[in-house]
Amino acid sequence: MNCILIGYRKELNITQTEMAEEIGISLTSYYKKEKGQAEFKQNEMKKIMKVLNDQYPNLTVDEVFFYKM
Repeated sequence: MNCILIGYRKELNITQTEMAEEIGISLTSYYKKEKGQAEFKQNEMKKIMKVLNDQYPNLTVDEVFFYKM
């Protein structure tokens, strides 16, 4: 489960549906990826970071996708 991504997405009041549409995948695919049942592709990570970086310009891909709690 990507708790970091979930937290930032919720902080920005973006639904899973909206994020899935933003990066061009189905809601089901996004849900599975956010829950850790599948992995995000590199191009999807870039699109997500573009959304997040509007509000959090110093946030990195490593912090969102590779940070282990």
